[in-house]
Amino acid sequence: MSGMKGAEGFDIDAPWLYDELKNYVKPHHSVAVVAFSFRDNRVKSLSDWDALYGRLNGKFYGGIVGGFVSYGIPEDKITKADEAG
Repeated sequence: MSGMKGAEGFDIDAPWLYDELKNYVKPHHSVAVVAFSFRDNRVKSLSDWDALYGRLNGKFYGGIVGGFVSYGIPEDKITKADEAG
């Protein structure tokens, strides 16, 4: 498991969550990450958002993706909501 922290400070792949969520989150699933909440005082533009959450160099990208990868979902099946088809 990745040990990456979720947005609220807990690991979505922590044993106490993983053991339950593995019944619902399956390797064949696709994931769309929806930014309902973000640091609005630090995000004033798309480039600010990408610096924090973007696929290439986003500071928090690994933490978001890592939790789902622990469930066997490959990174190419994890997208931002605006990338989802």
